Amino acid sequence: ESDYACYLIARLWSALFGIALVLLTYIGARQLTRKAGALTAASLAACSLVLVSYSRLPVSDIMLACFMLACVVTLLRKNLGLKAFALAGVFTGLAVGAKFSGLFLLPFGVMVILLRAYQSGDKIPLAGGLTALGLCACATFILTTPWILVSYSDYWGRFAQELHGQSFGQIGRVQLGYFDYLVSHTPTWEQPWLGTSILANEGIAILIAAGIAAVAALSFRFGYAPAVHALFVIIYLALVSQPGHLKAIRFVAPVLPSLFILCGWLAGLLLDQKRSPGRFLAHIAFGLILLAYPLYRTTGYLASTSGTATNVHARSWLSANVPANATLVLSPFFINSLDGVTDTTIYLSGANLLQYRMPGNASANSELSPLFHSGLLDEFRARGVDYYVANSWFEGAYAAVDDNLRWFPISVKSYSSFRQALQRETELVFTIRGFEEGRPGPDIHIYRLTP
Repeated sequence: ESDYACYLIARLWSALFGIALVLLTYIGARQLTRKAGALTAASLAACSLVLVSYSRLPVSDIMLACFMLACVVTLLRKNLGLKAFALAGVFTGLAVGAKFSGLFLLPFGVMVILLRAYQSGDKIPLAGGLTALGLCACATFILTTPWILVSYSDYWGRFAQELHGQSFGQIGRVQLGYFDYLVSHTPTWEQPWLGTSILANEGIAILIAAGIAAVAALSFRFGYAPAVHALFVIIYLALVSQPGHLKAIRFVAPVLPSLFILCGWLAGLLLDQKRSPGRFLAHIAFGLILLAYPLYRTTGYLASTSGTATNVHARSWLSANVPANATLVLSPFFINSLDGVTDTTIYLSGANLLQYRMPGNASANSELSPLFHSGLLDEFRARGVDYYVANSWFEGAYAAVDDNLRWFPISVKSYSSFRQALQRETELVFTIRGFEEGRPGPDIHIYRLTP
């Protein structure tokens, strides 16, 4: 009944879908290769920093990835009859209900069916099957999200607004080039253990192995099933990759299981050819090479979640050292738990929209109306502010990285001038680091304003 109970239930669902995703990865890999290769693929999914991170959060990305993989696996079954089409439609409807990007499954599913019919010569009931897929997808979506019929205009308006905003990026979360999701080194500022690319999170060994596997699969020398997973990864990444658009590693979570399946398939392709006693050991060695980096990253992240959050330390310090009648300004979003320590807490107005770059909209364009600027401290003093509390999960996004320097140069410069004024005109009285020192929560710095 409480918000916290709903939060815990949502986290439980994410965890369950995370487990299901690992099992589905194994099942999907078994359609392509032997048990050893499938175990490699499932192990990569179980140790993936991205999948583990989002399996611990009350977000729908893991649910989406699970339903999308289930649909692809269903369409690759040996016997593709009307029941399989209907089941694929159910998974498609569930995927769309989780996130609208699940709509990708409709055209992709049609492509897979046509490709399979052409490549394999299987007798597939195309007309009836495609009809069953479409009808079951629509029915499942409506049955699981019936409120959309009543509030269609509201949902569509919000969806269009989100899509429009994402096309102009967000400071600290904007694509520099077409291959950012493959090789970008920019971190995810509010989740500093996560990078924003497959290379940063899964490692170069997986990226190279998946690339080799995709090239081999697209030769179609090994049947249609490996090619389907390769096409799923390539087409999906191409659709979400656009310079200047919003960048978030969670957007590519749906392709990771297929990426791992390709790696497991490659292991089987290379190592199953040798009928020797050491074949199993070779599989283990190959798997360990692929697993080493993601396992290192994931264990480091999990270890950091066991400590006391930086917000708790900061609240304790404020309670002990700051007068109750003091006025605080809190850096946006991630330290709201510090509200109420003193009688007066102020937030930076417009912080939500002023991360974007909407053309001609001063209230939603960080380049036209920078949130941070050199005169901000004077505004604080005019309002009687005594302390400013900064957090890295929000302000880290203003770093002078290449992505920001190309798309948000004015915002970066304005924030730099604010930081310089902060160093000149305030006293740093408290600091604590989060992930770098093994604590959950952002880096927090508390500044006392001087007259």
